[in-house]
Formats: sequence, C-alpha cells, structure tokens
Amino acid sequence: SWMKTITAMNYAHAIRIAEELIRDEGYDNFIFPSNLVRLAKMNQFIVVALSRCPSFILEIYGKMFYFDHILGAEWIVSDGLFSGIVSNPGIFEDKKNQLIDCLRGRTYRIDFEGSISIGDTQKDTEWMDLFGHRIAFNPDAPLLVHARDNLMSYTVVHEHKDVVICPQHEDIVSPQELAQYCMSIL
Repeated sequence: SWMKTITAMNYAHAIRIAEELIRDEGYDNFIFPSNLVRLAKMNQFIVVALSRCPSFILEIYGKMFYFDHILGAEWIVSDGLFSGIVSNPGIFEDKKNQLIDCLRGRTYRIDFEGSISIGDTQKDTEWMDLFGHRIAFNPDAPLLVHARDNLMSYTVVHEHKDVVICPQHEDIVSPQELAQYCMSIL
C-alpha cells in the first residue's frame, strides 16, 4: 500500500519524484475529464479535486491543471521523513463534510445545483449528491448500478484510451463534444 511504501521516505526526495513523474506523465490523462476541467476553467468555474491521494501529489497535479482547491490526505512529515500517519484520516470516510468545510467561508458563492461532480466509486455518491449534475466516470460496479437507478441525475461515462461511451448521449462521439455537452447543461 501507499502508506507502507512511503513511510520513512525522505519528503524532499518524494516531492522530486512526484514532480518528475507528473511533469513527464501528467498530461497522459483521460481525455474527457481533462476537457471538462479545461472548459470549466475557461468558463470561470471553481475546480476542486477531492481524493484519497496524498495532498503533496495533488498540489503538484493541481498546479499543472489550474485546480482552485485540492483536498487530499495530509501525510505528517517528521524530521524530513514521512511518518506513516495521516493527519486527516476523515478524508477517507467523510468526503462530503471535508468538501463543505473546504468551500465554507470562501469569497465566492457556490451553486451546487448548477455544478458538476465526477466520481468513480460508490463511496463518492455521498458528496456527489450535493451537486445538480453527477458524472459516474469509469464507475465501479456499485456506482454504475446506483447511476443507472438514478439516470435523471447521473450521466455515466466510460473512457478507454481515446474512446468515450456515454449510453445516455449516443449522438456524442468525442470526449471534447461530451465535455462541451456537460458544460452546456449548466
């Protein structure tokens, strides 16, 4: 697991590895969400990343893609080494309240009903349901079932390499068109 691998690793060394990896491989992403984020930023939306990933990695990635906020696991560093302890373990269980706390008190008004959430596991439904438009992206089986049971509020998107399949919108043929469609419904 991540925790075992990184415990006692030098923080500065881990940052250098993450920066190099993200610099070299960071643009090798899924096309649909990358296009959606780009369009959201062009339309002055706030973009927030919420992940179990270590926040030091999310911060590098977030700068590369101009995310406004990131919420990730805060790994405690002691004497320049990762301690193996996460200071905010709630990020794994309670993403909904973590997200609300992050956005609370900001100088902008968040219109949850007019916003999009993207998730890939059933655990994400807790916070995704705050948003008016929900995208189950390459969902695990339980999220796929949940999304199919709630087709009025979920869009299901499957992407493999450069092929995007969206059962609700068969006329949309490219990741760019699907991203544009998702922005147009807001």
